[in-house]
Amino acid sequence: MKPSPLRLSDFFEVDLSTAQKKIRRIEDNARTAVRASTTHANTIRNLTEEVARQRLVITAMTRLLVSKNLVTESEVLDFIRQVNADDEVIDGKLRTGIEKPAPPFRPATPHAGTRPPPPPPLNRTKAPEGH
Repeated sequence: MKPSPLRLSDFFEVDLSTAQKKIRRIEDNARTAVRASTTHANTIRNLTEEVARQRLVITAMTRLLVSKNLVTESEVLDFIRQVNADDEVIDGKLRTGIEKPAPPFRPATPHAGTRPPPPPPLNRTKAPEGH
């Protein structure tokens, strides 16, 4: 049997509707990729904002505890190191899903275990109602 001769049309898309379908599929894929990219960008922005809010709260709480002499900065850092080691990977992060409870905090400072003096009373310019 003799092979059929090659034609120029064998190398090109001659069916216009097939070519248009391929173009629509490529355009649809491009639109889907743009939507996914936008979704990922929004997710990254939301997570970045959440981390910034968490950083604010953690910084404020730490500063408050230190300013009231409830803990020292050294005690906070020691505790962070201890919590970091709780997940058995000392990497400056805390893995989620830790099943075992954290061991009790053991401060390394010499004044550990002593209570700081109570905070000063609130300055009130007006007596509370009912008194």
